[in-house]
Amino acid sequence: MKKSQPSSRTVRYGLLLFVFAVMLVLNHFTPYLADDFTFSYSFADRDVLSSPFILLRSLYYHYMEWSGRVVVKFFAQLFTIPPKWVFDVCNAAMFALLGWVLCRLGNVQQKQSALSLGFAFLSLWIVSPVFGQTNLWMCGSCNNLWSTAGCMAFLLPWSTLFAKTPAHYNAPLLLIGGVLAGWLYENTSAGMLAAMALCLVWQLLRKQPLPRWALAAFAGSCIGYLLLILAPGNSVRTDDSAGVITASVWVYVLRIQKAVLILFRHGWPLLLAFVVLAVMVQRSQKSWQALVWPGILFVSGLAAHFAMVLSPVYYLRSTHGPFAFFTAACCACLVQLPQGSIRRALCAVCMAAGAWALVVLVFAGYDIVRYSRLYAERDAAIRAEVAQGCTEIETWAIAPNTVYCSAWGLPDIREGEDWISITRAMWYGLDGLGLKTGVQGVIWANSSAPVHYAPLLGLYIGTGETD
Repeated sequence: MKKSQPSSRTVRYGLLLFVFAVMLVLNHFTPYLADDFTFSYSFADRDVLSSPFILLRSLYYHYMEWSGRVVVKFFAQLFTIPPKWVFDVCNAAMFALLGWVLCRLGNVQQKQSALSLGFAFLSLWIVSPVFGQTNLWMCGSCNNLWSTAGCMAFLLPWSTLFAKTPAHYNAPLLLIGGVLAGWLYENTSAGMLAAMALCLVWQLLRKQPLPRWALAAFAGSCIGYLLLILAPGNSVRTDDSAGVITASVWVYVLRIQKAVLILFRHGWPLLLAFVVLAVMVQRSQKSWQALVWPGILFVSGLAAHFAMVLSPVYYLRSTHGPFAFFTAACCACLVQLPQGSIRRALCAVCMAAGAWALVVLVFAGYDIVRYSRLYAERDAAIRAEVAQGCTEIETWAIAPNTVYCSAWGLPDIREGEDWISITRAMWYGLDGLGLKTGVQGVIWANSSAPVHYAPLLGLYIGTGETD
């Protein structure tokens, strides 16, 4: 008698629930770090964020003096007001939602695929060069995870242009949504705009009418992106960094070189996967048109990645958006492969990668929990000294061992005064909070040196730096 197999829907729902539960636990053991302390206070006058008025005034000051990224900063500051568990639940749900959106974005014909959903989560977990910074750290998650999810979700209607029966949407709502989506994050929103533009060009090449909702969404996104990049705060920061930012050709050559190195060093698994899957789709579908939508997503990922050439610094956490585009492109290929030996082989590969991901989860989880315990011990020691009347304290710093811990590459307790040090001291009610001098001033979470779990390869010794 043939054994019954779990349905694709059961596998998908079980996977979503498992991912949500794991992320909820990891978020629970992730404390406030770095900019989280800064975002707990108003940028305008350092007041505690205790009312909507103070929050809005802080965002206005941030827009005028720092950067145009006020939509994600709204969430980054908002989540510092309620208890931390509120963010933990919302962030775990957002991570699960992003995986679902990436899978759904590739399903032009609305084919539900547990394989593509599993691939999406494996990509988010294994390929991310600084997973903790972009998916667990409160400030980093709001800037990267949430902005990526927003841009990808806003592209969902555009995938219907490639379906047999295109859908219709409310143009005014998409105009407003486009403003918000374009206002999220510089390179991810740029990739989203590239995807929209390529879709409109494809419609014209096919001599198909341009839907009103598509024009409204594109127009709104352009407005939002202009609000993002033309913020007065961007000019202020450019003037403050006049010695770093320059328009010389040689500087842009170096930036392009670094972008290429980052792409191939950290994104090669997705590049390889897309090439292999695209070849499989072309051979099975016998038509290059089956690769138009996956190609648009892939090119948009490249656009999002190389948009960082315009930035003086390419932080590794900015790869979150481009890699999500590559993941969606791979999912768009996966769902088009016919049932048979090819899909069974791909399922076997994904299961092997899933087993490796579980092994990494054990080590990463240990690192995150261990860091959390050391952080709690230090926090209790600081509060005990504050209770005794101390106003200036020196304590130790804690260094994580894996990129899955959100503290990897982020500033902790350190010498000297800067905005993060000042607000961390304010958090404890201190006049100053500094680093103990000497080797004993830094404690590794697990061992004497940090370990980076490289994508799909294994382990190598790192330095804790994020390039």
